[in-house]
Parts: sequence; C-alpha cells; structure tokens
Amino acid sequence: EAAHSHGRSRLNRRRQHQDLHSLMNSIKAAGWLPCIIFCFKRRECEGRAITLGKMKLTTPEEKDSIREVFDNALYALAEEDRDLE
Repeated sequence: EAAHSHGRSRLNRRRQHQDLHSLMNSIKAAGWLPCIIFCFKRRECEGRAITLGKMKLTTPEEKDSIREVFDNALYALAEEDRDLE
C-alpha cells in the first residue's frame, strides 16, 4: 500500500504542477502580472518557486528592468549584507 500511496502522491504533484502552469498562463494572458501566490507550507512554496522559475513570465525588457531594480537594491545594502549565498 505504501508504494500505491507514493504513486498517488507523485500524481498529485504532477497535477498541481500542471494546474500551476495553467493558472499562470491564464494570468499572463489576461495581463494580470505581476501577481502574488500564497502557499502555506514551506515545501509547497519552494516547489512552486522552482516551477515558476522555469516559466517565461517576463519580456527581455522586463527582465532587464527587474535586474536593474534588484542590483540597485543590493547596492544600497551594506557591503557585508550583499552576499546572498
């Protein structure tokens, strides 16, 4: 039964992954980006972040703008606080 339960768990994760892709594609098509998705479990949040990190949700121009804002915010920090690794 444990193997059966594990298979079901894998299927649920795959379905959630597909649902998230479908949801984000709909949000993008509707022009509702940026958006915030709430997750109440750390593991779920991390998994969704990885999934969404693989999706193309921004244009190259938007990516450049995001990078510039991020770099400026990072540069505003004290030097010892800039190492994010």
